[in-house]
Amino acid sequence: MGSVYRPTRTDEQTGQRVKYRAYRIAYVNANGKRITEKAYHDKAASEALLRKREQEVERTLAGLPVQQQADLRRDWNASVDAYVADLERQGCGEVHRANARRTLKNLAKWCGWQALGEARVDRLTEYLAYQQTLSRAPRTLNSYRDYLAHFWDFCKRMQWVAANPFRDVPKAEVGQKGKRRRRRAYTLGELRRLLAVAGQRRDVYAVAAFSGLRRSELIRIEWRDADLDQARRGEEERPGRDPADASRLRRHSPRPWPRQANGEDLRDCAADQDA
Repeated sequence: MGSVYRPTRTDEQTGQRVKYRAYRIAYVNANGKRITEKAYHDKAASEALLRKREQEVERTLAGLPVQQQADLRRDWNASVDAYVADLERQGCGEVHRANARRTLKNLAKWCGWQALGEARVDRLTEYLAYQQTLSRAPRTLNSYRDYLAHFWDFCKRMQWVAANPFRDVPKAEVGQKGKRRRRRAYTLGELRRLLAVAGQRRDVYAVAAFSGLRRSELIRIEWRDADLDQARRGEEERPGRDPADASRLRRHSPRPWPRQANGEDLRDCAADQDA
């Protein structure tokens, strides 16, 4: 069993024995050797350090990984670069690797972390709360948390750290309850103001607004789809199409439009812009 004590020395002026201000701890390591280590001026903090060292000895004897002080002093940015290099080895895309590197380094800069041993859960929680004040979406906040959790999994796999406490940080609620505001369609007045400043994109925005077509559907649209009399025939009925592909094309073909407004609304809105 270890001990916490303050060593003594002889005062040169008085000749009396006096105690040092800092405590020291003594314990037996996994090899059976007695180890003494300088601790803190506070006795409670010194006792906590002793308990930590004894736990490390027990983990070593049980064959479990133990955090080494050299690993805890490992440079944060260098560790992030090693993690990103491992992502590249696994075949992760360039965008994901760049986002991981930027997020982890920005987080460490805000939290003041320069080494792995300085990372704390409370600072991550404060960082996420700060980002929320900047109106970050719940999914964005969760991505910050996930980047750090995945990075710490890598550090644990490399045996630089013993555990991953960031996995226990709860995620922000996503969905209608987690959204800052619900989506809604533009009113005609809002759409007119958008088209007034849209420039060359005006026609595309107008078609998207009154048809409800997705971007991928707009890309595939043809002049034939703009014929209101023929629009309901569907893409699978066009000449040259293989009837065997009808079911597949039906799932991906543009839908008849307009769906959200009638033709008079579209002509009126376009007339307002041409006037």
